[in-house]
Amino acid sequence: MSFSLNEVEAMAKNAARGGHYSWAMAKEAGRATRWLCAQGQDGCGALAGMLRVQEAEKLLPPSVRGEEWRADTGKLCPLSVGTAASDRAASLTGQVTVVHGVVFPLLLMPFFSSASRVSGQIVFAQVDEAKAKVAADGIRLQGAFPDEASQVIITFGSGNFEPAEKHTRAIPRDEDWLSLKFFAHRTYAPATEESRRLGAGESGGSRN
Repeated sequence: MSFSLNEVEAMAKNAARGGHYSWAMAKEAGRATRWLCAQGQDGCGALAGMLRVQEAEKLLPPSVRGEEWRADTGKLCPLSVGTAASDRAASLTGQVTVVHGVVFPLLLMPFFSSASRVSGQIVFAQVDEAKAKVAADGIRLQGAFPDEASQVIITFGSGNFEPAEKHTRAIPRDEDWLSLKFFAHRTYAPATEESRRLGAGESGGSRN
C-alpha cells in the first residue's frame, strides 16, 4: 500500500513520540523519514527498525571527543547524531569525523543534507562498506546500508552531484508500517466517558 509523504511524516512523528522521544525530536524524525522516502529510500523501515531497537535498549546521544563520536556505553541514536551533525556543520567541514556504533545509519542522511545546505559543500559518508554522497537537494548511495554501522566516516568536499529522481509517495513494507502504527497508538489519549459522549454528538454544556 502506498502513502503520501504527508501521511508518512505524520505517522513517523507520532511513532517517534510514542517511542519516548520528545515532541521536538519526534518532529525531526517525521521530517527525516519524509525526506528519505522522497529520495526513494526506505525511511519508514529505518525508523521502524530504530524504534524497535530503542524499545529493547536505550539508544544514546553521542559523546563528542574531538573527531571521535561514540556512546559511553551502548549504541548511538541516529536522530541524536544527526541533529548534532547538522548543528555543528560549520565546524565539521575541515575535519574527518568518525561516528562509532550507530544503528540504522540511513536516518543520518537527511541531517547530512541539512549540513550540506549550511556548509555549501557535499557530505561524503563511508558507512562500513557502503558509501553516500549527500547534498542539499538529494542523495546518492552505493552499497547496502547495515542496520548497525560499526563506524560512519564523515567528510565534506566539493564535486559534481546529480540528485536522484524524487518520489511523491512511499510504499513501506506492511510490517514496518504496522510497527509505526503500534508506536503512534501510544500517543492517543484513552477514551473517557465524556469524550465518548462528545464523540457521539452530545454536548457537555447548555445550548441556547
